[in-house]
Amino acid sequence: MMILGIVGDIKGNIIYSLKVESAKQIASVMMMGDPVTELDDMAQSALSELSNMLTANASTNFAENGTNINISTPTLMHGNDFEAKMNTDQVLCISIVVDNIPIEINIAFNKF
Repeated sequence: MMILGIVGDIKGNIIYSLKVESAKQIASVMMMGDPVTELDDMAQSALSELSNMLTANASTNFAENGTNINISTPTLMHGNDFEAKMNTDQVLCISIVVDNIPIEINIAFNKF
C-alpha cells in the first residue's frame, strides 16, 4: 500500500493498494525484469517511485485544467491485517488490471 497526500485546490489522500505478489511483479518490471522474491529496500523504492510518478502525472493534468495540486512523498506500508481509514467527505475507488496485475486506487478528498 502506497499512500500520498494531496494539497492545494483539492485536499485528501491517494492510496494505491495491491497484493504482495502483485507488488513483486510490478517491482520486477520496474527493475528491468530482475526477479523480485521479497519486498526489499530496492523493490519498495521502485513501488514508491511508481506511485509518485502516477500521482505527479495526474497532478500535472489537473494543473493544465486550472486545478492546482501538490503531492507528498509516498509512504509505503506492507504487512498483514491492517486497514487504512480515511476521514474525508468522499472516496473514489478505482479497480484496474494492468498486465493481469490487479491494483486498487482509493482517492479520498474533501469537498471543494
